[in-house]
Amino acid sequence: MMEHGRKYVEGKEIPAEMLHEILLKLPTRDVVRCSLVSRLWRSAVKNSSFRKLHDASHVAAAAPPEVLMVSEHRKRKGRCAEASVFNVSSGKPMCHVVNPPGYSLTNVCGGFLCFAPTEEDRVQPAILCNPATGEKLKLPETPMSGWHDLVALGFSPSTSERKLFRYTGMMTSSKKYLDVYTLGESSGWRRHTYIPRHGPRCGSHLPVLVGGKLYVVIDRPEGYRRKPDRILVIDVASEMHCTYRLPRFEAGVQVNAFELRGQLCLAVSDGGWCKHPKVQFWVMPPLDRLVYSEDEGTELNWDLRYSFYIEGDFKRNFPFICFSDPPRGVWLDDKEMLCYRLGNTLYKYDTNAGSVSPNSEPLQWNQKLVLPPMPRRLDGQWGIYPGYRPTLLSPLTFLSPPSKEEEEIQQFERALLETLRTHMSQNVGSAVDERAAKRICGRINSSDVSLFPDIFKFR
Repeated sequence: MMEHGRKYVEGKEIPAEMLHEILLKLPTRDVVRCSLVSRLWRSAVKNSSFRKLHDASHVAAAAPPEVLMVSEHRKRKGRCAEASVFNVSSGKPMCHVVNPPGYSLTNVCGGFLCFAPTEEDRVQPAILCNPATGEKLKLPETPMSGWHDLVALGFSPSTSERKLFRYTGMMTSSKKYLDVYTLGESSGWRRHTYIPRHGPRCGSHLPVLVGGKLYVVIDRPEGYRRKPDRILVIDVASEMHCTYRLPRFEAGVQVNAFELRGQLCLAVSDGGWCKHPKVQFWVMPPLDRLVYSEDEGTELNWDLRYSFYIEGDFKRNFPFICFSDPPRGVWLDDKEMLCYRLGNTLYKYDTNAGSVSPNSEPLQWNQKLVLPPMPRRLDGQWGIYPGYRPTLLSPLTFLSPPSKEEEEIQQFERALLETLRTHMSQNVGSAVDERAAKRICGRINSSDVSLFPDIFKFR
């Protein structure tokens, strides 16, 4: 925002300082709408200093979490990975992201989406995207070797730092590592040794960010099957990490983690192996501090909050569950409805109606909806991602300073361009007709303006 000058709206002038204060008190979605008032307001919202102040304001911090629907698919020609992002509450599209082949959404962190390669070439760098502005940034590639099983973005409210975590395994060793990069810093990647007997599977258990900690369900290998057995907790600020044992559920084989009113909650289902399939929701107790245990799993007193039967002919709908489990998902919508997706069925329960007691019968779902299936000819998938809090902060804010090698390349390119321009002006400048030059400039400004689109687009 300009320090001097005045803004004019409907014939009335507003001091720049007052406009600044007004916009800082508005939620992100309202600020986006205000940018459509005039070019001056749009310019004020685009200002990087204002966007940083708004992101750090109490209004942005107190914003209620929203739920995103992300539809990912591939174009067979060129195999580029595309993702369409929608806000479930408003039902409106937010942005369309085109990534290199093999990329997929790994997690949502505040107002940013983190994309990383999950197939083909996993050594490629992660991509950070802000769906509210449509901007994205390719983060630095890690120079450390290893085949990653998980990439997740985390945020620490205490330090206001955003960090990228990369869970890495070695092909020739059983050792595991946590590679960490603080966004925007020049220090680069750091490596922490971690030697578990468990590990996350890429795309199997998505990480969840709650209160400055990342939670990832990890599996214990058992022959050809992998059983969820522990949960890995990473403190974003201190980068300390440890594991805790999952609750001792009856026959749980499928686990989905999500945030339930500021606490981590696990949706545990028996996978249809029982006569009456059931799903239970366990809440993790608050962790004041992380407790390290040499046996890789401290016991916790989990709280059983909800329990339901899964209705319908489960085995008939999913006969090959042992080889290909149907997609699942769980979230809490803006109306306090607990939503559980199993394949193409969505179950809903009003959490205001109460929870289950330890020895009582399972609760009854309030709604059961049939979701439209994705056409078979499309190579894609869709998922629900809760915990989104919109922000105006640009991913370009975290652009790391250039390395010495990059600085040398930039200096060389500037010197080369300057030499070429000097040579051209000495030999060609006198032969250029001034009127012809004006006509050329006019044609460029009028017809080729689409070559320079505004990267800041509000949806």
